[in-house]
Amino acid sequence: MNASVENTWIEAEAPDAAKAAKIERETHKLEKRLCRQVGQAISDFNMIEAGDRIMVCMSGGKDSYGMLDILMKMKARAPVDFTLVAVNLDQKQPGFPAEVLPNYLQALGVEFHIETQDTYSIVRTRSPKARPCAASARACAGASSTGWHASWGATSSHSATTATTCCRPSF
Repeated sequence: MNASVENTWIEAEAPDAAKAAKIERETHKLEKRLCRQVGQAISDFNMIEAGDRIMVCMSGGKDSYGMLDILMKMKARAPVDFTLVAVNLDQKQPGFPAEVLPNYLQALGVEFHIETQDTYSIVRTRSPKARPCAASARACAGASSTGWHASWGATSSHSATTATTCCRPSF
């Protein structure tokens, strides 16, 4: 390959490499900031103590995946030992790939439980315009009625303008 063609290839790849490096840096900064803020909230409000079992409600959406990731990072760094249990309500939504979340959690080595309830049909029958997400959050938060015990429950929800994470004593 002659030098002019080789330089063209290198120059064409340079912006992509620089862009990828910038994305990597920004992602790392965001991760550090989120972990710092979650850690500060846990500390300020004494949310997690030694031996606690934290139920992480997983909807299958990006917010719950993100919260699980942050809590796993916090667990690795925490001065106290606690357990995470991912819980998902399989609502039997048509076309939803039921195997994706369990496969992901298994690959991570996270303890998990999938609660199967056909809440989708119930929500659609009672209120056709309602979003099943709210039913999922309520059912996951109420999972203690199915025999689950946890020191805390962690849920996340997302709307077009606001992402809210709630950790509250329950169960």
